[in-house]
Amino acid sequence: DGAKVAIDGAVDAADPTLPGFDVAVVVSEVDTAKLLHASMEKVPPIQLERLQLGIRGSGRSKQTAGVDVGLHLAKATVKGYPLEGVVLNGRYEDGILHVGSLTLAALDQEIRAHGTVDLGTKAIDLHVTVIGDVGVALGRLADSGVQVKAKVPPRFAQLGEGALEIHAYGDLYGELNVDVDIDAASLAGGHVAATIESKLLRVPEPAEGEKSVQPQFVAGDITLTNVSIDRLLALRGKQLKGMHASLSGKISV
Repeated sequence: DGAKVAIDGAVDAADPTLPGFDVAVVVSEVDTAKLLHASMEKVPPIQLERLQLGIRGSGRSKQTAGVDVGLHLAKATVKGYPLEGVVLNGRYEDGILHVGSLTLAALDQEIRAHGTVDLGTKAIDLHVTVIGDVGVALGRLADSGVQVKAKVPPRFAQLGEGALEIHAYGDLYGELNVDVDIDAASLAGGHVAATIESKLLRVPEPAEGEKSVQPQFVAGDITLTNVSIDRLLALRGKQLKGMHASLSGKISV
């Protein structure tokens, strides 16, 4: 009770030093509240409709394995947050996960990524793009029962195809570089463009009062074009009486 698991596949042991395998695992109807003991409170509550994992390759250890990986997750809820789906296609070889494509859909938004993750050193080199509408996402959260304080209407802040590109590279548990490129994202009736470079430091065991992620460097330019001041003020319940105003200009950080 709490999950169903089905496994199908084959193992080729003709060469015992380099066995081959082609395995599919399907997990469905998962409910961690039923599956795990109540004492495991650190595990977030997860309800999962279906997860399918396929692995095909050869090798006896992490050092010798070469594996093609395919993952498809459909409809899940994590800590009350709805997730519409995850699709991953990649390859594991020489201790590195090569992410050919990763697509995550949630709250009517979409996150796509590709790149590499070194599972030994935790070094990453990932390119991420986000497509969506902030107001729609917040509305979907509220509809799912999550308390949302921010009041952002649909179409107030939108990211179209290619509007936001993020490049994260470095040590996931040390010094990490994050470069952000925004190309004509929609904001309050106008547009925003930006190029920002940053360097973050992840501290595994921060001292009391310190944060585990500490910014080391931030630099870049932000360009605003015809961003409506009226609409920005309206988010805070304020208004410009008898006039309209917009904001255009460049900000250097």
